Formats: sequence, C-alpha cells, structure tokens
Amino acid sequence: MKVEILTLCDYAQAYGDRLTIVGAFSTINAEKFPINMSDVTLVVKIVLDENDNKKHDISVLIKKESDSEPIVGPISTPLDMSESKGNFITANLILKIGHLTIPSQGKYNIVFSFDGTDTVSQISAIVPKQ
Repeated sequence: MKVEILTLCDYAQAYGDRLTIVGAFSTINAEKFPINMSDVTLVVKIVLDENDNKKHDISVLIKKESDSEPIVGPISTPLDMSESKGNFITANLILKIGHLTIPSQGKYNIVFSFDGTDTVSQISAIVPKQ
C-alpha cells in the first residue's frame, strides 16, 4: 500500500477512479486562535497491489504535534478490497469532517493508519507577520 494523497481541502468528490479536489491546503493563516473552519474535507488516495485484495482496518486523526489528544478522531472504518481484481488498485477515501476547530498556533499532524501502519501529513496554523 502506498499513500499518494493525504490532505485537507474545501471539497472533494470521486467519479469512478477520478478524484476532484478543490481548495487543498497545508497552511492555515489566522489573525487569532482558536479558528473555526466549516466544510473541511479529508482526502486520502491509496494505491494497492495484488497482496492488498482483502479487508483492511483504517483510521484517521488530526492532532497538534505537541499534544497527545487529537482534535479530530480517531475515526475508524473497515475497508473491504477483497472484490478488487488486478495488480494495481486505487482507493479514494473522502471524509467530510465538516466543522473543524484549530485551537492554537502550531503544527498539526494528519495521521492515516492502514492496518496499523501510519502515514503522516502536516499542516501549519500560523498568524502571518504584518
């Protein structure tokens, strides 16, 4: 399994094997914190090989790098790829988080877990210099 995309965005939709992502971001600029964001979506695109044609356990969470408690999740779900055929299979996972509150400035980790193996993407929440 290989993670090709792990990002937050404004909107995403899958059309068969096509994936549309609108407004992907890795930095949140705010005048002050906490900042409340609406309509946030998490997108994960994974590539599987023939050894991955089975059921998997996946989960996602978002947490501040220095904190142990997540601000989102963990959200867990099974992913059944046992009916998939071929040696190159993709899966587009779209999780509409909706409302997201970033409590303070800093670095936040988006953690995607696939059968216990974590992939991490990072976003920064900052107050831009004037």
